[in-house]
Amino acid sequence: MRNKVIAIGVCLLIFLLPLWSVAADNSAADEVNAIINGIIAQQSGGKTVQQWLDGPLADAPEASEWYALALCQYGEYDLSAYEAALTAYVSENTVHAASSRQKYALTLVACGSTHPYIGTVLNDSIGKQGLMSWVFGLHLLNNGYTAAEHTVDSVTKRLLSLQHEDGGWSVTGNYGDTDATAMAVQALAPQYKSHADVAAAIDRALVFLSGKQNPEGDYASYGVANPESTAQVLVALAALGVDGLVDERFIKNGNTLLEGICRYRLSDGSFSHTLGGAYNPTATVQVFFAMVAHRRLLENNAPIYLLDARNPAGLPQPPTTTVNKPTTTIQATAKPTTTRPVATTAVTPTSATTTAWSTVTTAATSVATTYSSAAPTAAPLTEPSHNDYRPWATVAIAAVAAIVGTVLLLMRKRAKDLLIVLVIAAVLIGGVWLLDIQSTDAYYQNSDNAGDTIGEITLSIRCDAIPDKSAAHVPDDGVLLPTTTVSIAEGDTVYSVLRAVAAENRLHLETSGAAGAEYVQGIGNIYEFDFGDLSGWTYTVNGEKTLKSCGEYRLSPGDTVEWLYTCNLGDDLK
Repeated sequence: MRNKVIAIGVCLLIFLLPLWSVAADNSAADEVNAIINGIIAQQSGGKTVQQWLDGPLADAPEASEWYALALCQYGEYDLSAYEAALTAYVSENTVHAASSRQKYALTLVACGSTHPYIGTVLNDSIGKQGLMSWVFGLHLLNNGYTAAEHTVDSVTKRLLSLQHEDGGWSVTGNYGDTDATAMAVQALAPQYKSHADVAAAIDRALVFLSGKQNPEGDYASYGVANPESTAQVLVALAALGVDGLVDERFIKNGNTLLEGICRYRLSDGSFSHTLGGAYNPTATVQVFFAMVAHRRLLENNAPIYLLDARNPAGLPQPPTTTVNKPTTTIQATAKPTTTRPVATTAVTPTSATTTAWSTVTTAATSVATTYSSAAPTAAPLTEPSHNDYRPWATVAIAAVAAIVGTVLLLMRKRAKDLLIVLVIAAVLIGGVWLLDIQSTDAYYQNSDNAGDTIGEITLSIRCDAIPDKSAAHVPDDGVLLPTTTVSIAEGDTVYSVLRAVAAENRLHLETSGAAGAEYVQGIGNIYEFDFGDLSGWTYTVNGEKTLKSCGEYRLSPGDTVEWLYTCNLGDDLK
C-alpha cells in the first residue's frame, strides 16, 4: 500500500511540474505586459498608443526616440507623424554626438523611413564617439545597411578588441561595466551562432554579467543599484534568445531580473532610479524598452534591434519554437587582482535621450545614462547648525508675539486679531527652522570629523579640455585648483577630500547621490552637459580610471587625484 502511495505521488509530481512551469511562465508574461501597460498609461496620460505617438512623442521627437523605437517593435501603429517630426528635427538641427545621431537613424529605420540622413550617419559616426558609437553603428549595419569605411566584420572586430580581461566592456577605464557590457552583447548577438570568436566573447561577458548580479536580482552601476542596468541585461539576453527570467545563471537568492526591476516600480506604473526614489524618466523608458524586448522573445519575434521594418536577407531569424540558451558554464569569476582600481564619477543619465554618460549608464544612453535620479543638492557643504541663532530667534518671535497679544487684549481687540498674530508668529518660527541662513564662512566651513592623519595626497581640478575659455566660470588657463597637497585620514575617499578642499578654497561644489555613491554634477559653477551632451566631470587616481563612485574609492598616502572636465566622454583628455 505504501509503495502504491509513493508511486501515485511521483506520478502526480511528474504531471504537475510542467503545469507549474507553464503557470510561472504565464505569470512572468502577465507581469511584463502589466509593466508595459502601466508605463504607457503613465506616460501617455491615459491616451491611446496612437494618440501618444501622434501627440506628445511627435511634439518632442528628439527626446522620445527610445519610446518610439520600442513602440515600432511592439505593435502595428501609424508612425508617419512621428517620422515626419523626427525627420524635420534632424534636418533642422546639428546633432553633435555620434551615438545620438545613430539612435535617431535607428528610429527612422524602425519607422520605415528611407531618408538620406540614415546613410549620412553611417558614414560619419561609426567609431567617432568611443564604445557607444561602435555599438550603435553595428546595430545599423546588422539591419543590412552599408557604410563606406566600415562593415559588420570590421566593427565586430573593433568591438571584440575593446573587451576587458574581466569579460566586460566599459566606456572608460580598464574594468567592465554592466551597462556597457550588456549593450555590447546586444550588438554582437546576431553573430553569436555564426562566429566562434563572437561566441567566445559573449560567453565571457555572460559570466561577467552573472557574477555582477545582486542577491536581490538587480544590478548596480557606479556603485548604485538601479533598474536601468538590470533592464540592459534583460535586453542582452533576449537578443541571444535567452529567457533571462528563467535562466538559472541570472537568478540570485531566488530573485529574477524581473523581480530586481520591480523593486523600483512606483504606484503610478513608472520607475525610480534608486530604491525609494521619485519618478525617473531614464529608468522608466529603459524598463519599457526591456519589457518590449522580452515580450518579443516570448512571442518568438526577432530581437528588438533587428527592426521589423528592415529585414535584410541573411540576418538571423527568430527562434521558431523554443527559446535558446547559450551553453555557457558559469564559473566562479576571480576579480582582477590589481592593487588599486581607480574610479571615474559617472555622469548619470537624466533623460533617456541624452547619450553622454547615460548612454553608458543605459540604453545608448546607458551611460547618460546619467544615473542620478535624486534631485541635485546645491545645499551647503556642511549640515546646518541649529545651535546658533535659531533657538534665540524662536524665543524672540514668541516674546514679540506675546507682547503684541497682550497689548491687543488690553486694547480689547477682537479674538480674530489675536489669532492673526499667533498665525504670523507660527509662520515666522517655522521659517526660522526650515531655512538655513548662513554666512559665507559658515557655508564653506568643512564639518567633516577628521581622524588622525595617515599621510598626504595631491589633488588638482582642471577644465582645460573646454574649448571655449571665454565661457562663464571657465578660467583662461583651465585650472580651477592647481596641484594642492592635502592631508588625509584613514577612510578618506576621493569625494571626502574633494569636499574638504572645495570648502577650504571656497570653491562651488554640487553633488547628488547617497553616501558612498556620490555623484559630482558641478564644480566651480561648471556643470555636466554645459558643453555638450557628452560633457561632465570625471576623475583619475594616479593617472588611472575606474568605474567606482568617488564616494567609494578610498585613498592611500601618495595618491595623485585629478578632477577633469571632459567634453567627449574622456576621449579629449590627455
